[in-house]
Amino acid sequence: MDTDNNAAHPNRSIHFTSGREDKLESSNHGTEKESLDTIRTFIRERFHQKNVYFLFGSGTSATALPTMSRLYKDVEELFPTDSYTAECNLFNEVKQSNDLEKTLGILYSLKRYQEGCQKDLNLAHLEITQEVIHKIQKHIYKALCHPTEKDLRTDPVESAPPPSEDMISSKEQTKYRLTLDTYKAFYQKVVYRNKDLSRVHIFTTNNDLFNEAALDELGVLYTNGFTPGLQRFFNPALFNFTYSRRMDVSIDKYEPIDNMVYLYKLHGSVNWRDLQASTSPNSSNKLFSIQEVYSNEDYPNTMEVKDVCLIYPAPTKQNLSLGSPYVDLIRLFQEKLLEHNSALFVCGYSFSDEHINNVIYRALAVNASLNLVILNDLGNGHPLRKTEDSRVYNIWSDCSEEKSNDANQAEGKKEEKKGINHIHFFSEVVGNLLTALDQGRSDTVPEELVKMYSAHIHSNK
Repeated sequence: MDTDNNAAHPNRSIHFTSGREDKLESSNHGTEKESLDTIRTFIRERFHQKNVYFLFGSGTSATALPTMSRLYKDVEELFPTDSYTAECNLFNEVKQSNDLEKTLGILYSLKRYQEGCQKDLNLAHLEITQEVIHKIQKHIYKALCHPTEKDLRTDPVESAPPPSEDMISSKEQTKYRLTLDTYKAFYQKVVYRNKDLSRVHIFTTNNDLFNEAALDELGVLYTNGFTPGLQRFFNPALFNFTYSRRMDVSIDKYEPIDNMVYLYKLHGSVNWRDLQASTSPNSSNKLFSIQEVYSNEDYPNTMEVKDVCLIYPAPTKQNLSLGSPYVDLIRLFQEKLLEHNSALFVCGYSFSDEHINNVIYRALAVNASLNLVILNDLGNGHPLRKTEDSRVYNIWSDCSEEKSNDANQAEGKKEEKKGINHIHFFSEVVGNLLTALDQGRSDTVPEELVKMYSAHIHSNK
């Protein structure tokens, strides 16, 4: 996964700041390689803090999943302007050009208004609004229901039936596979930490399954808040547990295993369903009604959209996050950021969710030992770019070539450049900025001690 670190990009300008201090300019780094070496060293040092957390946003999966702009265009095609049905008329009346979040926000508000005045309003109007919302949510849900075994299969099966409309193209298949490989490379580099340090915690606003698929393929144990067993129900208390091995059969002494990850999906997941919403009897005697579902590769077709437990993109995300399980996950996020000697790495997240931003800002105000490392180009006007707080680090790059594709646009800025990746893109972070952090560290130390002891014994014979 590592790229050629010696290859320079003359049209890429790298930035690394601490507060308002330019860490590269002050060190007189003239070449890209020198700048990258400085950033790698810094990241490695931060990674040795006691508590290390990552916050992933949509940018980490943007190379495989549709951007918000693409989703809006697809949704717009569901309601053509030349069709004069009640649903099409409503959507085209309220739609906000190229802004799916605002469009959904208006529809949610309209729905609440219509529900509040049912006595004076024809119920048919409410049903139309509900159907428009349902169609949009269904499209978003299906767009995020990857990867599956079908999507990630690399070798075509000769006896496979002809592709249907629901089957994805080989080009899309390749995108899914490459994105999954990036996630796998990330976890291979970060799961091995010194045993005296805490395990890695991953917080993400993404609803897709790339994290789970990568961890499963690597055989890395992880906790995502769901009980083991056939019926997996959410229980936030499970984040307090860890996997341990018994060190001595004669005594009760245990140590945490090396490769374990805690995964928090702050906005829910495509494979979570709320059994209360579906009035299922399976939720009886459960403190939490949220269930994780793994049925088969076609599970999206087995779940009703209204039962799916995820927060759709809309300005009302902050209000929606006040219910369970989101409030429990946000609370855990807040608790972790208050831990002493912590570092939060932010990748693919554009700081567009106020409820998450507030948690980060409060943690910075309360926890003096918290370091915030932002791997994204937030723009010169962003408060975190203008802050004088030296604990806030920002790493990004500019490019000077022609406009790039949608995937590159989603990872970083609105207008990205062709042929050159920004260093804050997830694939670049994994391949070029993260080294094999701590892997093998616990093995080399005992090996050196054995050699020293053997030499001592030999010299005293």
